[in-house]
Amino acid sequence: MPDRELLARLLPGRRILAAEVTGSTNRDAKALWLEDGQRGDLVIADRQTSGIGRKGHSFASEEGGLYMTLLLKENLPAGLVTCVAAVAVRRAVKTVMGIETRIKWVNDLQKDGLKVCGILCEAMWSGDALLGQVCGIGLNLYRKHFEPELEKIAGSLRPGEERPGEKEHLAAEIVKGLLEGLEHPQECMREYSEHCLTLQQRVCWQQEGESFEGLAEAVTETGGLMVRKDDGQMVILDAGEVSVRTTK
Repeated sequence: MPDRELLARLLPGRRILAAEVTGSTNRDAKALWLEDGQRGDLVIADRQTSGIGRKGHSFASEEGGLYMTLLLKENLPAGLVTCVAAVAVRRAVKTVMGIETRIKWVNDLQKDGLKVCGILCEAMWSGDALLGQVCGIGLNLYRKHFEPELEKIAGSLRPGEERPGEKEHLAAEIVKGLLEGLEHPQECMREYSEHCLTLQQRVCWQQEGESFEGLAEAVTETGGLMVRKDDGQMVILDAGEVSVRTTK
């Protein structure tokens, strides 16, 4: 179970809900949000039984990982918050673990070509008014083995080499980096683009049942992906609408 006392020392004044196992930290955070949640409240667990990925897909959340969700009050596009979170995670992994990662648009981090982190931001609404968001982050830290369908696409930052207190220090750095980054999001966007492995790669995507290809050229200020299609037309892809993959 996450060391709540250590987290409390690293994140003084913040409410922390820590569990060995939960269904979904995002679901827990949304319930907290609707009660009396405050900006910066943290939900964290060692394992999830019903982890949520993009577009409602399941997210593998076994032991050996870090699963956390932060409550936010910012009225910002989810794509922008996701990008700021990716930068915060990348910085924290480098600072705490000494490991370099790269960002795959829009919400994944990779090490040695394998996915080690997924991010899911979900908005909280009152009618048409955006009240805030919950930002969920799942990191594979020490897990050594993955299901056959995942072993060629998923990896861990340090397989089988868990270090006491490292998970808590990593979570604290992510929280501080994300909250600080949201105060100056465009600075984070420049760093995001610098470390985004999707840029200058050919990508393909599907939209309304039709397939397209093009060259990923830039990330917009709100987290969209600018792609030049083969006919020269420039389009902006929204992460909430499409998924992209690099072509061979």
